[in-house]
Amino acid sequence: MDTVEINDAFWNARIQATREGTLPAIHNQLKETGRWDAFKLTWKPGEPNQPHYFWDSDVAKFVEGAMPWGIWTLLALSTPRTRGGRRRQSR
Repeated sequence: MDTVEINDAFWNARIQATREGTLPAIHNQLKETGRWDAFKLTWKPGEPNQPHYFWDSDVAKFVEGAMPWGIWTLLALSTPRTRGGRRRQSR
């Protein structure tokens, strides 16, 4: 068996809610609290969201949980949005 397809009204709704609601909400929380950007190692004393050594596990848990949705979901979440809600293209 190479692929699995789920064609069920209940599960399709759960999958859509996770992909379009849950994952973006968690990603936004990680960004707002500085956890996502802590890996850039650019924080300086006096700036908000001082990183601490447990924040990497929060991001790791998110990445681990998002992996069933595919790497493309993670990449899409990491691409900044324009004002119209569309994602900016990388250069």
